Amino acid sequence: MAYKPLVVSAIAKDTGWPIDGHKIYVAKWSYDPDSWHIYGWEDPEAEVMAKTIWQSLTEAGMQLHDSWEDFKADWDAEKPVTDMVLTFKDEQLEILKVEQEEDPDEEVPGDLPFPDVKVEPRKPTDKGGILLLPMKKNLGDVSESHPDWKLISCPECGAECYEFPEAHRLQLTQGVKLMCTECGIKAGLVKAYSPKNMPHPDGNRAKRRAAKKARRRKS
Repeated sequence: MAYKPLVVSAIAKDTGWPIDGHKIYVAKWSYDPDSWHIYGWEDPEAEVMAKTIWQSLTEAGMQLHDSWEDFKADWDAEKPVTDMVLTFKDEQLEILKVEQEEDPDEEVPGDLPFPDVKVEPRKPTDKGGILLLPMKKNLGDVSESHPDWKLISCPECGAECYEFPEAHRLQLTQGVKLMCTECGIKAGLVKAYSPKNMPHPDGNRAKRRAAKKARRRKS
């Protein structure tokens, strides 16, 4: 069964942002139990949400636009406006209603982390999840082959990795969490490639025995 986060409707309060006093929808994901992630809002709150995100980015020094007008133009055109996801603490929300109960993944036995997972294309309505980014140390310089890829630091460990446009879009519009492939392996999301027929670094068994006998004769 696919994981679903806890989703509630709430009134934002005491944030210092324009969204205070307005109804929003927020989600709490298992990978970040201390924060509520913005999940959505209704049409009447679209303008105040735009002002909230602009203000929060400006205060953090993370805005990607030169002016509010440029930001608003991209917002209205539904273009990416930030790399960040707006989050709230418990005390900044007055919970109105539980809209969706958390539905955790079922534990599945076996060698692979999730052997029974059904792989499907991501839908526009999907929310959250984790996307693993390719690492610079594995790919080297990709500026010629992928000029639209941006070199960033992994949000988890700080390692250099590449963010591609689709990753940026999914983080903005669907609240996807980004991390490098090594962090994904450490978290158990994927397994490092290690085929059973991986050759031994010192050769096959016969060669290892011969080398061992040779060392004994020399000693």
